[in-house]
Amino acid sequence: MALSNPKPRMENCSDHGQYESQPFVNPFTDKIMHWSKCPQCAKIEEEEKRRREAEERKQEKLDRLHSKLKRAGIPARFLDKTFADYQTSNDRQARVMAKCQKYAERFELVLEKGVCMALIGNSGTGKNHLAMSIANQIIRAGYTAHYDDVYMLLSDIKHAQKNSEERETAAIKALSEPDLLIIDEVGDQVGSDADKRLLNKIFNQRYADKRPTIILTNLTVDELKTVLGTRIINRLSENSGRILVFDWESHRGKIKCDDIWG
Repeated sequence: MALSNPKPRMENCSDHGQYESQPFVNPFTDKIMHWSKCPQCAKIEEEEKRRREAEERKQEKLDRLHSKLKRAGIPARFLDKTFADYQTSNDRQARVMAKCQKYAERFELVLEKGVCMALIGNSGTGKNHLAMSIANQIIRAGYTAHYDDVYMLLSDIKHAQKNSEERETAAIKALSEPDLLIIDEVGDQVGSDADKRLLNKIFNQRYADKRPTIILTNLTVDELKTVLGTRIINRLSENSGRILVFDWESHRGKIKCDDIWG
């Protein structure tokens, strides 16, 4: 039945007691379509809706971030690594971590100057953890990064090289696109003169484009100079670049997982 100017009516909410319910009228038929809910219930529902939407936006943002990290080549083990997770047990570790933090925090200036770093030390001393912490932080800040071990890096370029010189040039140029390039396992894998020439080409391209590079290695400083050559070492040190030495014992044997072994 059509109603003219219907009045509110009293309703009872099982949670909040009586309330005044307002009619919602179809403007074309004057028929009541429905009555308003308990205002306190409506408020709770709206707050819950906003909370769910906020959680969904947060998850979407996290998914996009993880997608960026995976596209950057960061291994699953290091996707969530941050400086807060890195445990220091001596002053040397604390100083090295502080320098890595400054590198990430001041990455705008690092990128402007093309500042490079080398992280040198035995396996298990935290080189990857700190390098991935840098990558994670700058990616969250909107920059781009790419991680690869030197064997795969050189293999990809050699594969391109077999097709044509243009493909090789394009592959090396592509490695200059990320704001930060992290090259891991620089050591015995770089044995031949051909490998050294390819690494020089990569560094030369990034140097020309003022793109910072971080290398990770188990070699000593002198061994690294032999493998990479004076030119790359000089460019690593240019514009306040740093060679950070991780000269403490491995931490891997101390990591426990009681959830597995009880």
